[in-house]
Amino acid sequence: MDFTTATWPPWCIAHRGNSADFPENSFSAFDSAVQAPIRAMETDIQLSRDDVPMIYHNRSLRMVGGGLRKLANQNQQTLRSLDIGAWFGTQHQGQLMPSLEELLLRYGKQTYLLLEIKVRESKQARLDKLVDLLLYHIEALQLDDRVMILCFDLKLLSYSYGRNPRLRYVWNQKSPARLAPEAPWLFAYSLQHQALNPSLVATLHGAGKPIMTFTVNDNRTLARVMKLGVNGVMANDPFWLAHQITELDIDQGRRNNGSSNCTGHGFLPN
Repeated sequence: MDFTTATWPPWCIAHRGNSADFPENSFSAFDSAVQAPIRAMETDIQLSRDDVPMIYHNRSLRMVGGGLRKLANQNQQTLRSLDIGAWFGTQHQGQLMPSLEELLLRYGKQTYLLLEIKVRESKQARLDKLVDLLLYHIEALQLDDRVMILCFDLKLLSYSYGRNPRLRYVWNQKSPARLAPEAPWLFAYSLQHQALNPSLVATLHGAGKPIMTFTVNDNRTLARVMKLGVNGVMANDPFWLAHQITELDIDQGRRNNGSSNCTGHGFLPN
């Protein structure tokens, strides 16, 4: 996996698939995203009542017609009866909620997968169970080198690392963000773009940690995070992102002695 502090131009990462044009975290969004020149897709994982890891982001099922019920309180059969596309438009009706296993089987060899563990439950045993099943499916399909595990909960990432230290773990953070010297095993950091600043980027890169950022959906923000030297960018529209990364890389390279190479600490001439 060629994702390092020297990665440039930054990886194009599809946030919940192509969630600009299709219902987020749906097969149609993922199918569209892999048609773009992306390096990875990001998605979200929660555990059903009957212990099936499912692909879904929100705390409640309201968006997909399930009212205020929580995913964790529903079994897979109930979740599969929901239409996860209708809210996005009538032309997207009839889509089923993917399971983790389906996602891995369908896309695990097509692109890198950034799998975010959603902390939507208060019982630690249930969260540990989600991690255990996530690791089981990754190992069973031999996708260790095709995934990164993301989470806002550093303790849960630590538990996962203890179960499988071969995988790559990424700490999600909003502002304020920091380096975690107590977790040198972290592979990378995923930071909300508002949390980024030159000092933080220099600190993380100085510790050998590549940086990805979320969620970037406009030209001005993209130009800013690229100038800071991030190594990966998540956006809802992967086609727009890939095009703009190329354009900005060319433009910034011309203004920096003709170079389009970057170490993550600023542009260097060839």
